[in-house]
Amino acid sequence: MTTQEERLDLLERFNVDVIPYPVVAGSHQPLEDLVRAHGSLILGRSLHFGQPQIECPSYDPETTGLLVYNHLALKGESPVTQDALNALVRARVLALLNDKGTLTVAELNEDLIQRTQLVREISQLKNAGEPGASHTIAKALADLDDLKLVEIVQGAFGEAVQLTSDGRTLTEDQAGTAARLAGQFSASINARTAATLTSPSDDLTERIGEAAEAFLKDCATRRALGVAMVWQSPTSDFQRFHIVALLQELPRYAAQLNNIHEGRILVEVVRGVFSSPTDGEAIYLGALVQAQFGLHLMGFDPDTFAARARDLSTTLFLLDSTTLIPYLARSSNGHPSARQLVAQMRAVSASPVTTDLLSLEVAEHARWALRSLGSSKISTLTGLALATGRAGANENVFIEGCLAEAAAGKAIDLHQYLDSICADGSGHRGSNAVFAAAFEREGIPCHEFAQWEGFKPELYEERDRYRDEIAKRRLANSTYQHDRQCQAEAEALMIVQRVRDAAFRLDDRTFTDAYFLSNTRVIDDVIRPTRPVTMRPHAVQQWLSTLTACSPDELRFVINGILWELSERGMSIVDMGRVRTVFAPLVDASKRQLEEELAHHRNLIANRYGENAANAFAEIGGVDAPFIAESYFARKSAELEKSLLDERAQRERIAKTALSDQERQELQRLKGIQKRKEEKTRLKRRKIEARKRLKRTKKRR
Repeated sequence: MTTQEERLDLLERFNVDVIPYPVVAGSHQPLEDLVRAHGSLILGRSLHFGQPQIECPSYDPETTGLLVYNHLALKGESPVTQDALNALVRARVLALLNDKGTLTVAELNEDLIQRTQLVREISQLKNAGEPGASHTIAKALADLDDLKLVEIVQGAFGEAVQLTSDGRTLTEDQAGTAARLAGQFSASINARTAATLTSPSDDLTERIGEAAEAFLKDCATRRALGVAMVWQSPTSDFQRFHIVALLQELPRYAAQLNNIHEGRILVEVVRGVFSSPTDGEAIYLGALVQAQFGLHLMGFDPDTFAARARDLSTTLFLLDSTTLIPYLARSSNGHPSARQLVAQMRAVSASPVTTDLLSLEVAEHARWALRSLGSSKISTLTGLALATGRAGANENVFIEGCLAEAAAGKAIDLHQYLDSICADGSGHRGSNAVFAAAFEREGIPCHEFAQWEGFKPELYEERDRYRDEIAKRRLANSTYQHDRQCQAEAEALMIVQRVRDAAFRLDDRTFTDAYFLSNTRVIDDVIRPTRPVTMRPHAVQQWLSTLTACSPDELRFVINGILWELSERGMSIVDMGRVRTVFAPLVDASKRQLEEELAHHRNLIANRYGENAANAFAEIGGVDAPFIAESYFARKSAELEKSLLDERAQRERIAKTALSDQERQELQRLKGIQKRKEEKTRLKRRKIEARKRLKRTKKRR
């Protein structure tokens, strides 16, 4: 077969692809070379691994990344040392400062604290008497400050951190180190390519070497697990399995070559690096793999982030009144946190929704304020007592927010305040419809139980059974308020269950997962689910804080920083021996496994951040406290901090003139009482969390 037309005809008509080869002096050696090159992409018939037939999968970047994140970051099957964690934190801090300029300590904590806490927990790193992750970050900053790499100054919005000239020099040195290692690797690949060619030329060597280098770097970063498994395989058969799996992606890189002969050389070069790397090749690719595992631990890998973010975009969060009330109650203590929580959900395209009964709780909270305050002015001692819980009931968040705005100099009363936050002139009437409409305007759909797509009338009977069981348990634990409360929780339970099963839809849209956001966790005790149904607002904030994208520039500087730490300190991030034992010798990270790994990811997330059914009645601060707890890990932008500082200054200025001495003294006294109550709540929360961590530690042992 000699003509291109005849070969194309065979391909189109019979799907037979003819690959010609030259016969030189009667020798068919080129045919053997072709068979060997193509054989590198195929799992041999002799490699059965005790099974009648096995397909060799490729290492899909998203599946691979998610597999590593699930096992290393969420399950903690390969813990890291404190030194390795410190190196990761330092690399991230330097990268952020190099890219962003000056950042506050709060902003650095915002980016790092939950990621650092996750690594600390899975690695069982403890610092007695220290607050864990925040201590690790503070120590990293102190170390960088001692080395004169960063400067910590007192700014308008708290302590600010910026790189010094020595720090900028270091980031340049880190980039130089990474470039030097890459250059040495490139030279080694070119030397290997030239040695493989029978008639090498600079142009040919460079073209094949560039393709091989690009492919190998891509494997070490986007398929790091595959490279690790190649080098950690217990036998040559398993090594061959993983080499074939990695080579599935090689044809894409061979497209830049000119002919089949060049493609054969490319296969031989790459296979040689995997099976018998030189010291320089092993050092560089090994460092890249270690750096990539570091990115996985900190949640910065772009492919894994894409898979996690896409999955979160199909997650539904059913909001309880403990989030809805402060979300509307502008200027209240919990308002910024509640707003930020919903903003975090929207940033990953998740769907916050609520129900009519949960929205009704918000309206009742407003009506109680209207009834209790009566004709009294918001700045009177009656208003202060109602706002701070000194009138014999829980704090009223709407009065609290209105009081804050009045103290800041705004000419506003409670009626005007409610009208304003509802964006409706009849907000002061406190009707259910007005507050439901307010949430709809805010992009938080509010549906009755029967309005969910997929609802069937027979579900009422099941709801009533759950309602009665919840009421029974609440009565036994002295947390029962009224039957509607139990019905609202029963409906929330069924909505989450059916959304997860794709039996309920919203606007013709199905979801892969759902949670009930509440400080009331009784429903998890009622059904004892395999995956928690309830998630606390602050736990959602923890989860979402680990899901922020890393820009390409930041990512490059983080990798440079980790490579520098590895080369300068002779350390590793992850023990490769542990990687071999964690992942099965025939690990499947193909595209077809992505959905299964996502399902595993959802289970791990639910169990890590969801509520343990055993703690269903271990309430903190009252199960129905109508405010969301402020948490130290809540995001704080510079704009938010500035607005809070401005508001505080205005409040102090106005308080001196707007309130009488007696009122001002009473306000300070009540604030002191409230502060002490909040401190007691925080201490109680810490004790409970400490007991939970102790139980988890004992369980692991």
